[in-house]
Amino acid sequence: MRSVKTTFITIFLILSFVFCANAEEILSIKKQDGQIVSFNIEIANTPGQRRQGLMYKKQMPEDYGMLFIFKKPKVIEMWMKNTYIPLDMLFIGEDNEIKTIAKNTTPESLNTISSGTDAIAVLEINAMITDKLGIAVGDIIIEPNLGKDGQDK
Repeated sequence: MRSVKTTFITIFLILSFVFCANAEEILSIKKQDGQIVSFNIEIANTPGQRRQGLMYKKQMPEDYGMLFIFKKPKVIEMWMKNTYIPLDMLFIGEDNEIKTIAKNTTPESLNTISSGTDAIAVLEINAMITDKLGIAVGDIIIEPNLGKDGQDK
């Protein structure tokens, strides 16, 4: 009987982890010169996931990021509370176009970082990757979870 109970608890814990963990996906950016760059991303689309974000991470692979998706376009305000690594924040419009970029944000700052215009999502990646890869305002995000796939741009 003890073995059955232990097996049940083990299966329950494994399934809980699988269904609660943020799924990783591939997000691509089509630059204005036609070049495509890609990132492995986690998607934060629930209030709890958006609150947690990248807090407490001490490092992140160069090709990794987190995509925050909101239900309606709005001026988005972020901060860096308990975020230990500097980030570039790419604010994405409803048309999947990068509208603004906040570069090299200050770790653990409580200052507001605003999109300055309506946006539907924010992609957080390691600081200065936008400069290194030539990612700029006007580039197009290709990510199915945003609605439009960006392929027609």
